[in-house]
Amino acid sequence: MYEPGDDEYREGEIEKDIENFTANRNVSTNTRASKRVMATSQSARITRQRTTEPSPTEEDCNDQSSAMIDRWSRGRSVGRDLDRITKGLNSKIPMVVSEGKKRPDAPMQAAKLASESGIILRQHVPIFPHWKEYKKESAKEIVENYMIKVAAKFTMDRKDKAVKEALIDLLRSGVRQMRYKLKKAYFDGVPANQVRKTSPLKSTTDEQWQALVNLWSGPKHKDNCTQSRSSRGKVQFPQKTGSRSYVAQVHVLKQEKFKDAVPTAIDLFKACHCSSKTGFTVPVREAIATMEAIVAEPAVEGQEPKTPSEAVAQVLSSSKFLQNVGLEPTATKRNGKAIVAARIQDLEDELEAEKLGAAAVRDELEALKKKVSESEEVRSKESQEIENLRKEAQENNILLRRLLSLNKE
Repeated sequence: MYEPGDDEYREGEIEKDIENFTANRNVSTNTRASKRVMATSQSARITRQRTTEPSPTEEDCNDQSSAMIDRWSRGRSVGRDLDRITKGLNSKIPMVVSEGKKRPDAPMQAAKLASESGIILRQHVPIFPHWKEYKKESAKEIVENYMIKVAAKFTMDRKDKAVKEALIDLLRSGVRQMRYKLKKAYFDGVPANQVRKTSPLKSTTDEQWQALVNLWSGPKHKDNCTQSRSSRGKVQFPQKTGSRSYVAQVHVLKQEKFKDAVPTAIDLFKACHCSSKTGFTVPVREAIATMEAIVAEPAVEGQEPKTPSEAVAQVLSSSKFLQNVGLEPTATKRNGKAIVAARIQDLEDELEAEKLGAAAVRDELEALKKKVSESEEVRSKESQEIENLRKEAQENNILLRRLLSLNKE
């Protein structure tokens, strides 16, 4: 039975086993490859390669298209490395994603998760023009099927919130990259009358492919591409972590470079933005100097000196670097519909409170009216009694006068 605690306990041990198994397999593979190359003549290799080359077609753009189709639809020829590792370890690789992070900490686990999710995406997930299409009820089964297939390759709790968010993020980024590759292979530089009308992927229907072509042909998409290209040229702090994510890079740095020492936010910023060939870029060097100057400033009386995390947050005000390296919790992302729904709920609550207040005021008014009516009834009774007493007094006076007049006579 799956227990995340067991995977966390064995994570370091399994990671070492994976590295040892991979290293041993690479040595044996290289040995076999070298023997095979020496035994085979150069002419034989050329002949074998020529026999596997695809024959040219009549249309101008079909050569490139057929090559891409063969590469993306070649069947079960990828993902074998994970199978070998699983057989060598006699168990599936555990995947544990910490709360607030989008990738596993260990680089090997993160790489295998990204690789397998990409394989499953290319084979089973259709490519839609927008990410919002995957949020619809009709695409719920597609997303669920993708998560089931990825989870089957590893030991993971698919219902865990952090794991689910990580799989969704992998799907989102993978679909975006796949859409870019399809556009680059089949649309960019191709005349409009020669653009494919049929889908090059088995997982994507012709109608879905035509929707992608319509998206790429629109003027709005072209403007967005131009704007994105300009924005990418303005990036001042590109990461230098290679294919690793920030989470995996920080995990390696803590184990190999910092070891027992706890790295600060400035240390992680330096390590993640330093190239082994060119070092720091000019903007990165200036940002580091500014961060160190902020930390070195004397504290104002009554206040504490600023921490390295606060210095990084001040210099990188519009960046999510602290969230990406795990020093700050990831903010909950809400779309426009969620914000509108929350605002409507707040207004409904206010209206309900106003209704309750109005009902309370009405109850008080009714109580006051009742008291006033009761007091008026009491007053009318009192006035009636006073009037009766006055009449009785008058009658008594008349009787007394009559008696006095009789006595005089």
